[in-house]
Amino acid sequence: MKPVFLNSVLNFRRHAMTALVAISALVISCDDSGDTNPLVGKWQFTTATVAADVAIGTTPYKIPANTNIPPVLATALYAVANCSSAAKGAIELKSNNTLFVVCLDNTTAIPNGTWSQSTASTMALNILLPQAISLSITNLQVTSTTISGTIEGLPITKATYGALLAPLDVSSSTFPPALLLNVNLTMTKTN
Repeated sequence: MKPVFLNSVLNFRRHAMTALVAISALVISCDDSGDTNPLVGKWQFTTATVAADVAIGTTPYKIPANTNIPPVLATALYAVANCSSAAKGAIELKSNNTLFVVCLDNTTAIPNGTWSQSTASTMALNILLPQAISLSITNLQVTSTTISGTIEGLPITKATYGALLAPLDVSSSTFPPALLLNVNLTMTKTN
């Protein structure tokens, strides 16, 4: 009886060790730290400026090119993860093309869409919350520490563009409820 029991124990140990090695290999393969794609990592929105003059409605008012715009996208995204402030929020692009909103001052990581790179100079961020939106980034420039490019058609609410035109009152119906702006964007990699 002892040899059968001993063989069972040895077989169990061998199968357990095989399972442990297989699970370790799976966990290591899911780790993004060794990924060579420079887009993979945590990124903070650092600058956003209007790419070209934007005429508003039939009025002679315009938002001039290079106007800094508030971090509309960043603030909305980071609110999803309840980060302590926009300065503590980032997006994380994973090697499996998922996009997470993360807080740098805690362990919050909220799955929030996907990302893809269709050409060397074009990528897309498909964001789910606070509302579903697909942002196309063209003129893409990627280094080990920055991503820059132009977001085409970023929706900006009347309240946001109104702040850019202050002291002008944009509450009248002659002003559209939202604008689609082309925005030059820079994101910086964080640790």
